[in-house]
Amino acid sequence: FHMSRTALTDGYTAVARSHIALGWPLHNDTEGNEAAEDAAVKEVGDYVSSVAQGPMFTHLGLSGNTIRSAYRQDAIIGEVKVRFSAPVLEDREFDDTLNGDMIWTLLSIVFVFGYIWFHTGSLWLACIAMFQIIISLPTAFFFYRLVFQLNYFMQLHVLVIFVILGVGADDVFVLVDAWKQGTSFTDNDFVRLVFTYRRTAQAVFNTSFTTMVAFLATAVSPLMPVASFGVYASITIVLNYIFVITLTPAALIIWHRHFAAMCPCGKSGSPVPAEAAAEAAHSDTA
Repeated sequence: FHMSRTALTDGYTAVARSHIALGWPLHNDTEGNEAAEDAAVKEVGDYVSSVAQGPMFTHLGLSGNTIRSAYRQDAIIGEVKVRFSAPVLEDREFDDTLNGDMIWTLLSIVFVFGYIWFHTGSLWLACIAMFQIIISLPTAFFFYRLVFQLNYFMQLHVLVIFVILGVGADDVFVLVDAWKQGTSFTDNDFVRLVFTYRRTAQAVFNTSFTTMVAFLATAVSPLMPVASFGVYASITIVLNYIFVITLTPAALIIWHRHFAAMCPCGKSGSPVPAEAAAEAAHSDTA
């Protein structure tokens, strides 16, 4: 039912489009029953996928895997380029793509964990840092769903883990580096911790606040996926900041007193300004 604009003058068409109806109407008893309606839609989707997508892939010689979609290949028969689509197939392809991205999520977690371990020289701190990052997600979901009463949640929201992995790792690096610098002016653990905490709390707050506001700005978007993603990401950033100034300093002290002797890493650092050292010492005497 669709031809190119010059089809009548040329005597042929360079493009053509056909519409084929597949599936069936939903049963009346599904109306008002969300679970039954979702099950019926899934049944129709399974049918369309089995009779359309699979055979079309086979006929056109398309193949894909978890990481690379078959739709990224050109479907060509002779000199004809074929394109086919359906709303239910688009939805499933979107879900499959996001699920495939979960593999990259696992690889990202492993890489960040390994780099934190390498940078800090402590398996204990790497485990605590990764726990702090991961626990931010379900805790943020608690506030997102129960406190803010937002029910819209999809696979897209889970991808905020890529953001929090980078932010959370940077926060831990700031904390550990400040702790290392404390050795240049004191051997007192309390003075050193005060200096570390103050420097980390201020620096991490600035970066976390600007990142949170950037995501929160998307909450005004009329697109629900974009707006809700921004809200969820903002909550996650805030909670990660809270964890990094509460949980991680305690873990750092435990590591210093019980595990640091096993590894020479983290016992020295760049000199700090005299003003900062004096302020930390003043806090101790106060």
